[in-house]
Order: sequence, then structure tokens, then C-alpha cells
Amino acid sequence: MHHQIIVALILSAAAITVMGQGLPPKADPKPMMTNADNSKSMTRQEGVTNFMQAVASNLTSSSKSAQLKASIFALNPLDSAHKYSSQYYLDHTWQRHTTVMLGGGMDANSNFNSISAGFTFDLLHKQDASEVRTFDNDMKLLYIQISNIEADVLKRLQEKIRGNFLDSIYTLISMSGPEKDRADLRRTIILALVPASKQDSVARHDATFGNLFITLWEKVEDARRHGNPVQLSTSPGSAAYLLADYLSTIYYATPLTTDFFAYLGSITEKGKEPPLPDDIDSNMFKGFITDINVEVKQHVAVLHGKDLVEVYTYIQKEYKRHVNRIKLRPLLTLGYNYTYNKDVLQNQHLPSGFFLVGFCDPDRPYQFSFNFTDSASTDTTHTTGNHNIMVFQPGISKVFAIDANAASLFEAGFTLEYDRCTSSIYDGQKRDNLLPTLTFQARPTATSPWIKLVVKRDTNAANFLGFLNVTFNLDNPSGK
Repeated sequence: MHHQIIVALILSAAAITVMGQGLPPKADPKPMMTNADNSKSMTRQEGVTNFMQAVASNLTSSSKSAQLKASIFALNPLDSAHKYSSQYYLDHTWQRHTTVMLGGGMDANSNFNSISAGFTFDLLHKQDASEVRTFDNDMKLLYIQISNIEADVLKRLQEKIRGNFLDSIYTLISMSGPEKDRADLRRTIILALVPASKQDSVARHDATFGNLFITLWEKVEDARRHGNPVQLSTSPGSAAYLLADYLSTIYYATPLTTDFFAYLGSITEKGKEPPLPDDIDSNMFKGFITDINVEVKQHVAVLHGKDLVEVYTYIQKEYKRHVNRIKLRPLLTLGYNYTYNKDVLQNQHLPSGFFLVGFCDPDRPYQFSFNFTDSASTDTTHTTGNHNIMVFQPGISKVFAIDANAASLFEAGFTLEYDRCTSSIYDGQKRDNLLPTLTFQARPTATSPWIKLVVKRDTNAANFLGFLNVTFNLDNPSGK
């Protein structure tokens, strides 16, 4: 009966006790950018390869080709631990936005007849890192304020629970009487101060508790041997203090810390207060959250919320807003590709430019694009020698389907392609050609290869042309 009363008193006194230490990690630049990269549209990933990409093009035509593309970051030989550290990842955005490529082509008989190599570079690559740093600066004051609140509450609650446990240890020893042996006192302390779910484990396996208890018992036994009343020191470093500090930290503060981080994680994920944890006393956890929220409410103007749920919901909304800005930001690439073809158009030089910007809904955005290429090649079958065609492709596309993580699964677009021959033209060839084009891209999951179907209307020949491409994203798991 005495044990039950003491347990009730201790748990009641500790009901507002221990909290976790430190603030949940600040927004990490690497996840922010990889989250944005992984949810970018297929059209955008064609412009800038996330990591590595294999593309099989024109599979239904007589001139098929295959291409392997890789970012400079993917080819960086630096060890993964350093390479994928957040700061390095943030500072080397240009490597992730510079793509090199190597490819080959086949003729109608499926014989290799060409080889190509080239690169593209995103001129606006710094905007990703700038967006992350803006978010970090915006959140800095908020994180500092919450960190200070946590530190203040932690100090008060840690002092309270330690004091309660010291009083309880002294009470238990005073009530034990001279006939109480070491095993009885050890068992009594475990029953009184350790949560029920942990008592058996402490009794059987906790060597640290055993050693601290023996040190305390020696003090008790020494006093009894000399016939003196037990007077335990409660100063830091004393046997009773060390035992109280150990029990309050390991069996209350530590699980409470774990549950606190899980609590904040659940808020971030679901935007609402989660169920109370079941591995520690729920009243204790509620008391801790209440103490924190009392302090948070006094700093609403800085923290943008009157409690932890509102504060971390605000952080998550801001995080998503900046991720979406990365996803929709303008993309402007310049590129060059060289192709050697042993049959007809040898030594083909292909400078190019590509512009893309998203707008409206960031999850299912509209995208305006403009693609320009200038194909200059040596023609071995005509006396003109050189052949040059400039291609202009303004277009608009839309993401129609996404998965749970906002990765694009289906896109459709329309492009009005205009071809202009700036060199001598062949017999029967027209200098200008207009090709309205429909494009459809689809994949079952975000990590699956995607299929791109291109349907063109050749206005000069008055017929339709169809092309089928398949793209494989070869992403490195260590980068996520």
C-alpha cells in the first residue's frame, strides 16, 4: 500500500515533467531541392536531368537513336558522404544543372550509323540555392525563438523532476526501517520511480542503475552500522543525486524527447495534433506540451502561431511554398550537340536553347516552353555541301495527373514548330515548314520509365508523323 501511495505521489508531481532537448532540425537544403527535383514535371526533367537519364528516341521511325545523359554532379567522383552533405549539395547546384550526353543512332536496317556528344547548361541554376537560403533566413528568427523556449522549459522541468525524485528516494529510505535489506530497498525504488513497462528490464539488465544503487546503499548501510539516522546529501555528485538524475533522464526525459520529436513530425506531416504517445504517462506529455504552448502563445507575432500545431503548420506551408517556387521557376538552358553520321549528313553541329516556366497550380502546372535549334551539317549527297535548318518551337503543356508526392504521371502539350532552311534548298524542298505538334507523356509511378508520344502534322506534305520515345531516370538513392 505504501508503495502505491508513493508511486501516485511521484507521478502526480512529475506530471508536468521532462521535455526533449534541442529543436527539430532546420529545413535541410538537400531534401528541399531533391523534393522539388523529384516532383518536377517530365517536360522540365527533359531540360535538366536530375542525375542520370537514358533516352530511346524515334522508336517507330527509320532513324532510331539512344542517348545517355548525366549531370556533372552524378559524375563527380567525390565520396558520397561528402558529396551529398547538405552544404556541398547546396554550393554545387551548377554541377546538378550541367548535363553531358553521349548517344548513337541506327538506320532503317538497325545498323549503327552515327555517334553524338554534347552538353546543356542551365543559366538560371543559382535560383534553386537562392530559394533555399531565403527560406533558411526567413525561418532563422522563428527557430531561435522556439529553441529558447525549449531551453527555458527544459531547465525548469528537469530541476523539478530531479527534486521530486530526490525527495522520493529519501522518503523510501526513511520508511524502509533497519530490517529492510538491500534487495528490498532496490525493488522498492524500482517500483516507485520507474515506469511499469520498464521495471522488469531495470531489475534484470540495467547495470548502471545497479551500480548507482549500490553506491547509495553503502551510504545507508554505513549510517546504520554506526547507529546514526540516515542523512543523505542531495548536492550534485552525491549518490542520491546521481541516482535521481539517472532515472529521471533515462526513463522519463529520453522517451519524452523521442515522443516530442515524433509529435512535431506528425504535426508537420498531417497538419494537426496527433494522438498522445502510449509509452509514457499521457498526463506527463500533455503537461509538457501545455507548458511549451503557454510560452509559444506569448510570441505569436514572431512564431506565426499560438501553439506548436500552428507554428509547425506554418513552417510546413512555407517550406512547400518555397519548394513550389523551385518547381515553377524559369529554366533557361544553352546546349551544343555534335553528331557524326557516316551516311548522309556528316559533321552535324546543333547549338540549342530551351526556355521553360511553370505557372498557376504548382502541383499540376501549366508550362510555357520555347525551344530553338540550329542544325548545321555537311551534306555528302548534294553539291551544296552545307545544309542548315533553324527550328523554332513555342509550346504550352499541362500536368494532368500526379502521385501522392506531387510527381507528374501524365502530361499533354501542344507545340507549333516552325522550320526554316537558311542554306540552299533541295529540289522540291520548301524553305519553310509549319508542323503543329501534340505531345503526350505518361508513366505509372514517379520512378518508372516514361513514354512520350509525339504526333506532328506536316503541312507541306499534308500528312501526320508519329514518334515514340522512352525515358529512364537513373537516380542515385544516396542522393535522396
